Amino acid sequence: MKISGSISFSNTTGMASLGFNAGTDKNGSYIIRFEPAAKRIAAYNNGSEITRVPFNFEAGKTYSFSLVIDNSIAALYLNNEVALTNRVYRVQDNAWSLRADKMKIVVNDLKISAH
Repeated sequence: MKISGSISFSNTTGMASLGFNAGTDKNGSYIIRFEPAAKRIAAYNNGSEITRVPFNFEAGKTYSFSLVIDNSIAALYLNNEVALTNRVYRVQDNAWSLRADKMKIVVNDLKISAH
């Protein structure tokens, strides 16, 4: 599966995330979180941080992203500047979510494809 598009953030104090294996509460057991205040992108599995990469976000700037999930590997590419990779399990054919907390996000050109 591939999810791609562009995203911008209204401020650098909130956070936004992509969640996988989303339940009825729209939270996922595997979450990739954009954390502008902490200047990073981090991944969480069942609430525990498993990896992170540094990244300086700017409010109002548009970033291109591409998330590729191939079997048990997930790779997020942001603005062709940074990549975050992890092993993930049971995300195929399960619900996913996009959410923002304490900020507004704008997502454009969202494309979802499966191979």
